Amino acid sequence: MAKIGAVEINARVAVGPGLRHSQQLPKRDSPSLNWLRQSVGGELDFPWSSGIKMPSDLESYKLIVHCGACMINRREMLSRMMAASAAEVPMVN
Repeated sequence: MAKIGAVEINARVAVGPGLRHSQQLPKRDSPSLNWLRQSVGGELDFPWSSGIKMPSDLESYKLIVHCGACMINRREMLSRMMAASAAEVPMVN
């Protein structure tokens, strides 16, 4: 929660990097994303992604909301967690 509290209004937040391209991404007005906006106190920039790769510019994000970890294997999830850690970007599920 402390990491989410450090996210500022209009910050870039990656959403959905674990979902495959054929699956539907979370809706922009989902309860979870509305809660995140409320916690931050304003609007956020959600450049949506899906597929087998994490965004290549992780350093430009302030938070990663990782959905779909159940759709990838443990090794891939650990790799994504390490990439987020190396970029010093907190990741939540």
